Amino acid sequence: MSLFLDHSSQPLAFSFSGALVHALLLRKVKSPRDDEVHFLMGPNFYMFRVNKFSIMTGLRCSCLSLAADIQPHLTSSRLLNTYFNVVPKKDIKFNMLERAFSMCDVPDDLYKLGLVYFVEGILLAAENDNAIWRDSLSMVEDLYYFEKYPWGSLSLDTTVKQFRRGMKTIGATIPGKKAKKTTKVESSKGVQVEAKYTCKGYPPALQYWAYKMILDL
Repeated sequence: MSLFLDHSSQPLAFSFSGALVHALLLRKVKSPRDDEVHFLMGPNFYMFRVNKFSIMTGLRCSCLSLAADIQPHLTSSRLLNTYFNVVPKKDIKFNMLERAFSMCDVPDDLYKLGLVYFVEGILLAAENDNAIWRDSLSMVEDLYYFEKYPWGSLSLDTTVKQFRRGMKTIGATIPGKKAKKTTKVESSKGVQVEAKYTCKGYPPALQYWAYKMILDL
């Protein structure tokens, strides 16, 4: 993953800025392509697309594999049977993966569960009650194939789909009654009302891109 360096060439840590990403989304305009997000900054248009995402994250962004290509690599159910007590084809939730990862004490399995956890929790931003991609628990047994899989393309697809949503659609995901109650209580205290929504995928990539483009923006 790309890191910003200071003059001493040491990596700098920085926090995710939801405010910055939100400010960019408010300047989003309709894009003719499903794999891009366009922004209007003053008189200029800027495009967030696959090459920007790949540069900002260092992730592989080639074409996603077809189901027929993936199938030969789904030969083992060992992790599934060992750490997940679920019936066949039942969804495995992200909080179940998190629990299995935190309780695992077998180094090799811990590494493999950690890879799946990274994909689901970081690159796809799964929440506790979200179902994970069940096949990834079998795919990770073939580490060479798993590490070569274009997870960047999957993350980008999820990210762009979220960014392309209209702000009215995003606002509709905020529970109405709870939002109204919060507004009434907070406004009586003279405090600015806060509303929250979730962006799937990897929103920090948009923040990295904004830092890269900051002089133009």
